Amino acid sequence: MHPGRAARLVTTLALVSAAPVATAYVRNSGLLPEAKAKADAGRLVEVAKSFEGRRLGGKCLKIDRKYGLLTLVDLVNEEGRGYFPPRSGHEIALYRAMKDAIARGERLDPERVLEMSLEACTKGGEVSLQDALLTAHNVVRILARPETWWTNHTYSRGRLIWTPAGEVELSQGRWEPGWRGMRKDPVFPIIEDIVGHAPVEGPGGRTLAELRGATWDSLPPEQQEEHRRTVEKRLQEKRQALAAQRPALDRQKAERDRFAAEIEEARKALLGGGGSVRAAAVRIGQMQDALERMDRALGEAEAAYERLRLEIEDDITGHARDPLYTRRLFAADESAAFSHLYGAEEDLGNGGNWYYFWLGAFVYATEGTAAEKLATRYEAAQKWLGSEDEYARGLVQLSHFRGGAELGRQMWAHGKACGSEGLVEREYWDAEKKVLRREYQYAIVAGQKVRHGFERRYYRSGVLEYEATRDQDALEGEMTRYWENGAKFDAARYTKNHREGPYEAFFHEGDPRAKGQFKGGRKVGPWTTWQGKGVKEAEGSYLPDFYTVESVPWENRSTDDVDKGLYYGIGARTGRWTYWYPSGRRRLEEVYGDDGRTTDGSGALVGPRREWYDNETNSPMSERLPTGASTSYHEDGRLESRCDGRGSCERWNSQGERLP
Repeated sequence: MHPGRAARLVTTLALVSAAPVATAYVRNSGLLPEAKAKADAGRLVEVAKSFEGRRLGGKCLKIDRKYGLLTLVDLVNEEGRGYFPPRSGHEIALYRAMKDAIARGERLDPERVLEMSLEACTKGGEVSLQDALLTAHNVVRILARPETWWTNHTYSRGRLIWTPAGEVELSQGRWEPGWRGMRKDPVFPIIEDIVGHAPVEGPGGRTLAELRGATWDSLPPEQQEEHRRTVEKRLQEKRQALAAQRPALDRQKAERDRFAAEIEEARKALLGGGGSVRAAAVRIGQMQDALERMDRALGEAEAAYERLRLEIEDDITGHARDPLYTRRLFAADESAAFSHLYGAEEDLGNGGNWYYFWLGAFVYATEGTAAEKLATRYEAAQKWLGSEDEYARGLVQLSHFRGGAELGRQMWAHGKACGSEGLVEREYWDAEKKVLRREYQYAIVAGQKVRHGFERRYYRSGVLEYEATRDQDALEGEMTRYWENGAKFDAARYTKNHREGPYEAFFHEGDPRAKGQFKGGRKVGPWTTWQGKGVKEAEGSYLPDFYTVESVPWENRSTDDVDKGLYYGIGARTGRWTYWYPSGRRRLEEVYGDDGRTTDGSGALVGPRREWYDNETNSPMSERLPTGASTSYHEDGRLESRCDGRGSCERWNSQGERLP
């Protein structure tokens, strides 16, 4: 064995056996360190936990066995030609999400991809861990190595075979080009989108090539010409190889035909009699076996010849083979759409790091440690057989494979500990633990228990008091509170402990109490409050720029710490505000500007401030102008006072007599 190969073999064996020398090599040669792999996996598990609480209502990821060992064999060898790679059925949904993110200029890291994959695989409020990891791997692998999916061809001589198009019978023997043959593959629309043939969204959409400015027409003429020369050179080499194969193939065919003729003559001689019949029959059988071997060899030669011919005739991937399309998505710099993973020196290596990571995670989540070690040894052997560059790059990729396996290990452990309902804490009103007071899901973050997932609190009577979702203690998503009679108290959506979006509150009889909008925890836009039985209390609008703080006492019915988060900002009042008496009669009307000059942050009064009496005629009580001038009235409508806003006032008593 060559000394260089021997040294590489020792290093490879050390790596796959996790011996101490492997650890030293990892730390000194750009491979993913074990400590970093564990830390990275821990962050991704936290992403999954957050998804469980926010999107699944606290339910855990499904830890199932949808895929087995044979799936792993297919997956490890999926670029090895001739069979249908395993798919989850969620690849297009994930690809669309990733494509949208790339179009927005978002830089994708493993945490974001995991979150997207979990979302793409969620169905009916559940998501399988295996589905999410397989989907992430499949889409990332296609983006990193698109050319491997459409350059394969499969040949058969009259037997059933598996091709990327499924199981097909080829009675006469023919070629099935990879590009055409994979049209039944569920991911085929992704391939078409990547190379600019057709958008995955359908008519009216834009392909990834177009979004990235990577269409053929977008290239400068000199680059187009350079690419044409490269493609033509490759095709010329194939034509020369094809021409060189033709004479050998013709000789092989002639030899086969000559041998077939000898068999036919032997058969005729046997039928004509003479000689030993038994010996002749044995001889013919031997010749027939030899002919079958020749047929197989000829079929292989014809296959190689036909593959070259078809690649020349149908070289539709000439552009897609170029880094023009997806390789630069994984460039080892800040311009790439995918983040740079540890140890990658160029786009080819970074793309490999990415899909080897997800492959390792899926392998462990499918068959555990034994499968991880077996796959690692197999892949290490493949890298060892390659070139020096492939070997160096391959070791880095294998370290990411093991990093992905660490993610699979931690995710599996989390799923097993989580159970069907998740990690749940329950508190009771009584010592016998018969009357439930509160229950909530939790997670362990940095060694501390935090509320993470659903949270429910109950009155002593057993009636639900509120239900909410938390993300590491912060309110996140819907929160609904109830009166003890079971009627809804209010409903709001939270983002990081702040109310966001529509808000409604009700009296215990079910009548409306308040309705409006929150933004960033502040009241904004039109708001209406009621006094009960459908009678309005106030109506107006808030500015988002200024705010004060008010609390929601909630009738002082609860001292639980959930109420500590129920302080919210109210925006500055703006525009016309109207208030009513419990009788439904108008009480007050004000008009505010939007310059926020008043002490409570509201806009300055820009119109008259009018008040009315709560009497049969709803007679006017007073009117005050922005200039300070004011007028007031007795309840019977007689004038009570008039001031000019400069300190001078006149007053009258209830009989209409002017006062000194």
